[in-house]
Amino acid sequence: MRNRALPESCQTAVRTRAASAVLVALGIGWLTLCGLNRAGRAMSAPIWRSDHSSAVVRAGTDAAASFTVRNWSTLPLHVSLEPTCGCEVLDQSEFVVPPLLTGSFTARINTKGYPQGEYTKVILIHLSAGPKAWRKVQTVVCRVK
Repeated sequence: MRNRALPESCQTAVRTRAASAVLVALGIGWLTLCGLNRAGRAMSAPIWRSDHSSAVVRAGTDAAASFTVRNWSTLPLHVSLEPTCGCEVLDQSEFVVPPLLTGSFTARINTKGYPQGEYTKVILIHLSAGPKAWRKVQTVVCRVK
């Protein structure tokens, strides 16, 4: 018996059905994730990562610290930053982290006029995603030499 290839119209139909099955599976997964977040069961506090350990800087220079937040929810995460001292400079005062992505900000501390020693500065961070809200106090430590 001889092997015969399927006509082009049948091959296209098979490819279309396979692609449809994959899209349906992805859609069901996404809807499940959205449903859990809407019910509030899977929506937890954002994950923070600091690229900063106490910096050692010369007096008069800026100490910089970078921070990253991951939004695990399917809702936009609104982040508002509030410095507590005039020597702190933030690269942005508020931003939005899209669902399932990350956002970051950098804080700089101007050490002009600081004598040698260790200084701890505080940044107040207000977060909200849908009906949920969090507040975080982030410290930035720098040593002036």
